[in-house]
This record gives sequence, C-alpha cells and structure tokens, in this order.
Amino acid sequence: MDPSEGTGGGGGAKKPKTSPAPAPLVAALGDDLLREILLRLPDMASLANAACVDKRWYGVASDPAVFRRFDALRRPPLLGFILTDRGDQLFPRRCSNLYFVNATRGFPDLRSVVADADIFFEDLPDVDSDEEEEEYYSDEWRLRGSAGGRLLLSYGRDGRVLAVYDPIARTAVFLRALDGFSYSTHMVRYAISVDEADGSFLVIGVVHCSAAVFSSSSGQWVKFEEDAFLKRSRRILYEEWHWDPYDEDVMDSTYQPPRDGMAAGRRRKEWDGYGQDVFDSINKIPGDGMVAGRFAYWRSDTKKYRHFDDVERILILDTSTMKWSVITAPVPPGESYCVADMPENGGLCLISIKEQSLQLWIRNSTGEWVLKEEFSFMDERMKKLRRDEWMKRVRILAARAGYVYMEFWSIRKSHSYLLVLNLRTKKLDIFHNDADEPYRGPAFPFFMALPPLVVQHND
Repeated sequence: MDPSEGTGGGGGAKKPKTSPAPAPLVAALGDDLLREILLRLPDMASLANAACVDKRWYGVASDPAVFRRFDALRRPPLLGFILTDRGDQLFPRRCSNLYFVNATRGFPDLRSVVADADIFFEDLPDVDSDEEEEEYYSDEWRLRGSAGGRLLLSYGRDGRVLAVYDPIARTAVFLRALDGFSYSTHMVRYAISVDEADGSFLVIGVVHCSAAVFSSSSGQWVKFEEDAFLKRSRRILYEEWHWDPYDEDVMDSTYQPPRDGMAAGRRRKEWDGYGQDVFDSINKIPGDGMVAGRFAYWRSDTKKYRHFDDVERILILDTSTMKWSVITAPVPPGESYCVADMPENGGLCLISIKEQSLQLWIRNSTGEWVLKEEFSFMDERMKKLRRDEWMKRVRILAARAGYVYMEFWSIRKSHSYLLVLNLRTKKLDIFHNDADEPYRGPAFPFFMALPPLVVQHND
C-alpha cells in the first residue's frame, strides 16, 4: 500500500482543511424581505411548497397578510346556492322560503359536508321576543347574507336580534342590534364580511345616514361617527332639508310630481350633485348588502322614474380602511351586475351582463370606468337551454377569486340554472335548479370556509 494511503503514522500526507460552505443567501433574508418574495409567487401551490422549507418559512407563509393575498387565487369551495322567494311582506318583515341547489358535483368530500350541514338553520334556537305574536311570523329567523361559510340571520319582524351562524359546525354568535338603531331596526340593511385567515367577522349595518359595525374580535358595535362621507351626508339631509312641513312636500316629490313650481325649484337645487348621490345611495337602498373581498357594498337598484337621473349608484365600505364612498356604476339601471375585488386589476372592479355577454369593468388612474373585456359565454349548452326552455335572462349573483356565479332563468318557468364561470379559462359549469316554485328573491352562493394553508411544520 502506498504510504500516502495509510491511515496513521507520521509519514502519511495530511488532508487539507476545508472551510465550511457558506450559508445560502436566502437564509440571510429577513422576514420582511422573505414575505415580499413570497407575495410574488404565482399561485397557492408554490406558496405551499415554500412553506415546507422550514419553520421560519412556514411562519412567514402562514402570516395572515400573505394568506389573504393568496386567498384570492384559491378556488372557493362552493357547496351550493341558497335561493329565496320574495316573501309575503316587505323586506325585512317578510319570511322568505328557502331552496338549496347542491353544487358539489365532482367533489365527493364537499358533498358529504353538505349532507351534514344545517343549511336551513333548523337547529338555531328561538329567542325571547318582546313583540306580540302577529301574522308576520315574528318568531322566525330570516336570512340576510352569507360569506366565508357563515350565514347572517335576523330574528323576528323588527330584527332586534342577529345571529352569525356556521351551518357546518352548527355554532352561532348572537348579538343585539345596535341601540342606535332601536327605532329603525326593521330598516337596517346589513352585510357580513368574514376574514378567512383567522375566522373573525364584521357585521355592518346602514340606515339613513348612519352606519355601525360589529366586530367579533372586540364583541362590540362601533358607530361611524367621524367618517367624513357620512357626516357630510347627515349635514345635507338634516340641515339643508330642514325637515319642516314645506320641506316634507319637497321630500314627497321624490316619489310624485312637486306640488308647485317653487317646490320643484328647491328640489332641483337641493338634489344637485352630491346630495342626490347621498339620497339615492343611502336613504333608498332597497335591500341588504353584499361583500366582494375587502369591499362591502349596497346597490341603489335605481329604477327609471321621471324624477330620477338614470344612473345606478353603489354605496361602498372598504373594510381595510373603514372608509365610505359612493360610486356610479358604468351600466344603465336595470342591468345585472356585481362588484368584484380583483387585485390583479387594481382592486375594485365591476362585472355586468349585457345581452348575455359578460363585461369586466376596471377603474383607471383617474377613477373612471374602463371596459377591459367583453365576451359571450353562450356555448352550445346555453343556446340549447335558451331555445328549448325559454331561458332568456341572466342575473349575476357574485364574483370571487376569478369565478363568476350567475343564474340563467325565464319568466315563463319556475326552474332555472345556476352557472359558475371561470374567467381565466372561460369554462362554464351548470347546475339545475328543479324547484316547482319560482325563487326570485336574493340568492347566495354558499362556500365552505377555506382550510388552513398547510399542516403545521414539524421540523
């Protein structure tokens, strides 16, 4: 054996010392810089892979801010659609009948979830009510909204008690309507927003020019006392209108022709510009609000009356800044639309229907609406339904994470078809609503709450 190959003795050659390999540059990154890198990953699968590197990467990838960014890229786990009829009384006094359309085809795990869920909130207990028993079904729960796997319900004719119900876990949080709404609880228009990163939720109520929000984190209602938009709205309605008998005639002229030329002149002056936005968007909101990402919004659903401008306005709360605003929709009154939160298109967007074509509207740097895309989704299946079953009308229900949820219906038929359209691939899924009676009231896509990003890292 060659001496240089020996393992001992002084005659053997010494092995040269080597310095340890330098740590990868990525290991030297701080958490803030790592977070910025993860936010630029293309999809949720890439984020899940990054989270498996080590504990620090898992912690950063699981940060709520990162999770919310990728929440918009995950396909929402749709369980079905909750349809309502128009009820037998003016909303919210009506007690609507409900109908559920299962949309778990191809997802057996979700189908089992639906089978065990209390979609019609039959397990919710009755609550004590001070109201006299009347023909308005004062002892029943009414569906007011849905988001993040939760249902927002109000109890009784006046809605003094609210519940946020998880029909899958069958758990509920009960709350009383804000005392500031005590004389008008039946007029409050609500919306619910759920943060799926931590399960917390907000319940927002609007009535006249007042608004308040209940936070599950604090367990309290907070009124928007200092919001500049609402303060200006109250000033317009309560100071400029004065509310004396003469002005009541002017107020009545919003629903009928003014009784004299002088009243008509004052009405035009008071309603010019911002005042008209406020009245259309707040005082005349016909129903509860909806949520699109970080935006809660209420549609004015403007009709074509002689004394109204033919514009559709939207009252919006940005829940990230808690700021209110009113915007004018780029579509004429009567066209179906919904608001969408699309970060890839600048945030606040709008999706509308025109002659059975879908339109995507975005806002430019000056806040003006721009039509970015328009396309027809009438494939051969849809054309056959239109031809054979007189399905002529489409209403948009919601938009989320690149999917649009719609209903294809006919005034001649009680049944309809629920549509799920992938905006990226243009793939259309169709689910049959075989109800024997028409359900033309508010309709809610119902999603299961999104699961956590990945299992806890053990390394």
